[in-house]
Amino acid sequence: MMLLTLLSGCAWLAPVDGDSPCEEAGYAIARRTFDCTADPELSNDRHDRFLESTECIPLTFDESGVVTSGPGANQGVLAEDTYHCAFLISELSCEAVDALGDDIAAWLEVSNACEYVIEVTK
Repeated sequence: MMLLTLLSGCAWLAPVDGDSPCEEAGYAIARRTFDCTADPELSNDRHDRFLESTECIPLTFDESGVVTSGPGANQGVLAEDTYHCAFLISELSCEAVDALGDDIAAWLEVSNACEYVIEVTK
């Protein structure tokens, strides 16, 4: 218990690649598609569509994990918060996955955090 208490107060320890939260959202779309459909081709197709229709917004973080450049800069956004987009996508029900279909922009509307890490280009 003491160790957990000590660790919970630690600063952000792992360096984060500035594109990682965005890339995780693309993987979450593919993973959730596969979980709900068991169709690897559809899963890969949606991931490819994600790559073709979006650009990752590069982020940088200071040593404590606060976003220092990008849309969340100077707003106290933490590195772990930038993964909220991917997290919510990975939690979608299969009914929602079916309803969202191939509309990547609709997938990215599940969380405002997606706006911090991904720009829809098409």
